[in-house]
Amino acid sequence: MKNLLGIFILFLILSDTFIYSQVETVPIHNSVYTFLKEMKVKGILSFIREDDPILSRFEVKDLLTQLKSKESELSSTEKKFLEKYQIEFWDSMNPDNSTQLFNPKESFFSDLDQMFNDKVKYLYAYKEPNVNTYVEWLGHFYHGQDFSQDKAVNSNLYDIGFRIRGTLLNHLGYNLTVIKGGVSGDKSFAEIIEPRLLTNFKWIENTENIGNYDFTYGYLKYHTEPVEDMHFAVQLGREDLTLGYGYGSKLILSGDNPAMDFIKFNFDYGIVSFTSLHLQHQGILVLLQRNVTQNILHTII
Repeated sequence: MKNLLGIFILFLILSDTFIYSQVETVPIHNSVYTFLKEMKVKGILSFIREDDPILSRFEVKDLLTQLKSKESELSSTEKKFLEKYQIEFWDSMNPDNSTQLFNPKESFFSDLDQMFNDKVKYLYAYKEPNVNTYVEWLGHFYHGQDFSQDKAVNSNLYDIGFRIRGTLLNHLGYNLTVIKGGVSGDKSFAEIIEPRLLTNFKWIENTENIGNYDFTYGYLKYHTEPVEDMHFAVQLGREDLTLGYGYGSKLILSGDNPAMDFIKFNFDYGIVSFTSLHLQHQGILVLLQRNVTQNILHTII
């Protein structure tokens, strides 16, 4: 533990003058990852980190900037996607492309009519040179039906929640996500629709005698760049992770695994990329490390 603390203090000492507005990560389920992968397969992007795919918002923004410079190589559909993601990841808070329900500059709910258009939507947003906070609302509805049995089986899953994210002093990213949901219909079939239910305590123990569940995520991430293009990052908390190569499911952490408490270290400089990932779930501690040099992957479990 002392060694981990020493490394974190070293990161603080090595704080740099390079400014990155948004250090918090982009959730692995965001569709921008599919778009970036398609651009890599098409050869427009020369490199994306596929074995450890989760990126900070500023990293996604940098990749989108590269695509913008090669816009002539994109199809009309790809240009529309690029424009959409530029609006989402520029965090410009321009009234023409974003709106917030609780707008301190106007009366509350003054932007309510803007909640049903194509703008980026926030419950609340605050942005200054050294601090920013974005509060987003989350909601999902899933319906599934199985016709393979004599009698049709169906399930409905519906949840609602919020995400608070932002960056402090251009180096410390944070995230708190809370989702609360319920299920109607066949509970066993609901577990097929959403396998993560099998990792949820409330669902398994049926503590409230109704079909409900919740998911909570949160982390702190510190990033610094002592010299140009040398990146150090340490992240502590819980979020959905994948690790390793593979289509559909990753080789090491498939993506179907439950969210686990973790501490993660990243170092990237030139052709060298190193990740150390310590995870814990239900008392089981796992250490994963990746070293990538000249596209060779070594994994220690």
